[in-house]
Amino acid sequence: MGGEEIVDFHKDWPFLPNCWFCVTIIIYYLAFYIAALLLKSSPIKIVYAMWFFSFVYVFLFKVMDFCNWWYQMVLSVNIGMTLAYYETAIRKVLYKYKRAVVLLLLLLTFMSACWASHYKADIFPFGMIALSLVVGLLTYISLRFQPIKSNRMLAFFGKHSFEIYLIHGAVINVLFGMAYTYIPRWWPVLTILTFLVTFFFAWILRKVMRGINQRFI
Repeated sequence: MGGEEIVDFHKDWPFLPNCWFCVTIIIYYLAFYIAALLLKSSPIKIVYAMWFFSFVYVFLFKVMDFCNWWYQMVLSVNIGMTLAYYETAIRKVLYKYKRAVVLLLLLLTFMSACWASHYKADIFPFGMIALSLVVGLLTYISLRFQPIKSNRMLAFFGKHSFEIYLIHGAVINVLFGMAYTYIPRWWPVLTILTFLVTFFFAWILRKVMRGINQRFI
């Protein structure tokens, strides 16, 4: 199929080009809720059911020609569920074979990155899917043994992370999609502006949403 037939929501939703993530999360919440109802809230069965759902989700979105960002990272959600369920056993393995596990994951990360670098639009993004899984595991292990100390900057990013995620794509579209066409040598300035404008509108969006929540919820 030609590239023009792909469902490109970056073009369909130019003002919030990254909000596909919100749609995916809503779909996953609904799937998790249905799985919990049908399986009588059995944790292990829900974990397996969500793995099955994720593979179906990936297959369907690929068949429907959605762009790869809609599905190539979603299996990381299942990694989180699986780690939460088997956390006690995983901790024992990590403390016993910490260095071996870290070295193995670093090797798998490198191999997955090389695999992902050979991705072509007309094939399935196995490399990126593998990379998302391995990076998720590596991040979990890194934070398990070396937690990040909180500070004011990290606290700010943490409070506004969702708003920053939603807004930054729109800012990039405006600054690099329109202005960059006319002033291509200004990319350092535009990059700095992207950060500043994103944080400003993210702060406003959070204030507005908090006001709405306090008034109606």
